[in-house]
Amino acid sequence: MNICIRQIVVGVATAMFVAAVQAQVLAPQDMKPGAAAVATASTLPGERPLGVTPEPRTLPASPAPQVQVNRPLNPGALQQVEMQAQAAANQIPVRPRKTLPAPPPVIEVQSGQNKAFGIALSHVNRIITPFRDPEIKTTSVATISAERGVIYVSTLLQDEIALMVYEKGDPFNAISITMVPDAISPVSVKVNVAGYVANTDTGHSVANGDLARGWESDQPFVEVVKSTFREIALGRVPEGYGFQAIKRVPAQMPTCDIPGVEIAPQQLITGNAMVVIVSRITNRNYKPISVDESKCESPAVIGAATWPSQKLGPGQSAELYVAVRQHVETEGHQRPSLLGTGVSN
Repeated sequence: MNICIRQIVVGVATAMFVAAVQAQVLAPQDMKPGAAAVATASTLPGERPLGVTPEPRTLPASPAPQVQVNRPLNPGALQQVEMQAQAAANQIPVRPRKTLPAPPPVIEVQSGQNKAFGIALSHVNRIITPFRDPEIKTTSVATISAERGVIYVSTLLQDEIALMVYEKGDPFNAISITMVPDAISPVSVKVNVAGYVANTDTGHSVANGDLARGWESDQPFVEVVKSTFREIALGRVPEGYGFQAIKRVPAQMPTCDIPGVEIAPQQLITGNAMVVIVSRITNRNYKPISVDESKCESPAVIGAATWPSQKLGPGQSAELYVAVRQHVETEGHQRPSLLGTGVSN
């Protein structure tokens, strides 16, 4: 019994000695990187041992970058590069610039059909339309303004200028024109729309006697005729005057003896004291002529004028204005003449 107890005590003491030896702490000089962590972790129940930290390594030094020095270009090589660039630029297709001559003083267009002509570059050009209040549509870069039916166009660029022009509120009767700027004289052209009658659905407007009388009495009569012709040339009807499109020669039309010129009366503009007959004249000669308005003779003729020019080439047309006196009935009672009354002395 005593022997068994002694063996048990010896066994316990031996086990305690072994455990004490395994738990001893390593001396600092005996420690290596990661050794303490492994020894400690191995004694913790249920914990995974940590990996051993590797010893740091010294990386080899990278070679220093070499600085490249730009060498001067060879003049011959530089010239060759420039020649190659110029050759490549010459292969790019260039659109040839269109040039057109200036239009005649009067042109007639069909509604919606484009008409192209040249205009002056860096100058003001004038386009006279049959519209009183023109509406202008364009995407072109140019200086464009309108004043009582007259359009003024100027540009410093050589790009084409396209306009769509119509009476405000009536886009169905439109003028479509393309203008090509060039180094020519300023252009003034009147554009008529075939079959178009301005500012009326029936082609007829009634004269206002009071307004027409005021128009005619505000200035000397000679100036009245000139002012009336000027208004008509600008495509306007003088204030108070009536307008009527005609297809027959009116009774007021005088005889105009102008050889080789076709005269076609088409409009009648009626005032208080005078009537203006507007005719389209065309040179049917084979050579240029100068229209002599004085050949339109009648006791009732007040004045005549050709617009825009008296000189017409073969086939060229213009407008002829002839003003004649309007018969005015006197108001009030008629006084009987003392002559021929049969009164004897």
